[in-house]
Amino acid sequence: MKNKFAYNYSRLFKFILAIWFICWAAIFFVNVFRLASVLGFYTRDTVQEITCVAVSVIALAVWICLITMKYKVTDKIALKFGPFDLTRGKFLVEKMIKIVQSSKDDALYINLYVGEEARIAIININPKHFDAFAECVRSKNGKVLVDKADIEK
Repeated sequence: MKNKFAYNYSRLFKFILAIWFICWAAIFFVNVFRLASVLGFYTRDTVQEITCVAVSVIALAVWICLITMKYKVTDKIALKFGPFDLTRGKFLVEKMIKIVQSSKDDALYINLYVGEEARIAIININPKHFDAFAECVRSKNGKVLVDKADIEK
């Protein structure tokens, strides 16, 4: 059973990510070419080029983490940003009460207890994966209710 669900970005954010990749990849290659003195490029300041290469590698690593960001359902629901869990392990499946699919804004919400406090969190995945997500959570905790409703913000 599938237990990983890709984070769903808007078209605008996907466009911004594409521009980000193009810009930082260009910075990386131009500075590598300068350091290597190839294709008519020459180095002006070695420290500057090395710094630009290092910063572009970090920016591209963040880009990779962003495009591969996903929800992973185990005994908890983790929002994985590379090796990091952005939810910090607080969304335990055993503490979940309900999964609600909003028909108004085509979003998925979970109702659960974090500590002793009831919370509502949005799960930002592609709408075609809502049922698979709910089925995955229910396989871990059969007490979780699944509902479709109009949710007002």
